[in-house]
Amino acid sequence: MSTSGRLGLRHVSGSELIRAEKERLTSQIVSADQLRTDHVVDNQELLLAGLRAYEAQDDRSILFDGHNVVDTNDGLVRIPFEVIAELSPAAIVMIVDAPDAIVRRRLTDTTRARPNRSAEELSTYQDLCLELAQAHAEALAVPMTPISSGDTDTFIAFLRSLDCRR
Repeated sequence: MSTSGRLGLRHVSGSELIRAEKERLTSQIVSADQLRTDHVVDNQELLLAGLRAYEAQDDRSILFDGHNVVDTNDGLVRIPFEVIAELSPAAIVMIVDAPDAIVRRRLTDTTRARPNRSAEELSTYQDLCLELAQAHAEALAVPMTPISSGDTDTFIAFLRSLDCRR
């Protein structure tokens, strides 16, 4: 059973929600790479509509997996704070890893067509994401923690420390 399932949470990613809404509106299949190359900020309305529909399915809390910055072919695109606020997170977790490890994962992932970034560029990207996650958490008055990639025990402990029965 997945981590979220063991905790009684539903798990969904932002790209899943955007893709489902876009497919519902256009009746066309949409890939994850298309979402990254689309107008990222425009897709956020689809994200919020998709989340509202997903929330309405049942009353269990949701473990939302999303980005606060999207790496596009044209550079880094910040997700507006207003979108993050409308997600109404109970907490924010930032998964972090060594930039070299991220480069290796990206190189071996043949399912995605991501921009080719150096370890230095990915370090800058990760630092920006972390800075924004901290600022968003502070502005929303919710807890925030960075967790190392693969550290499931710390992730579960953090989730259990939350009162997710909003």
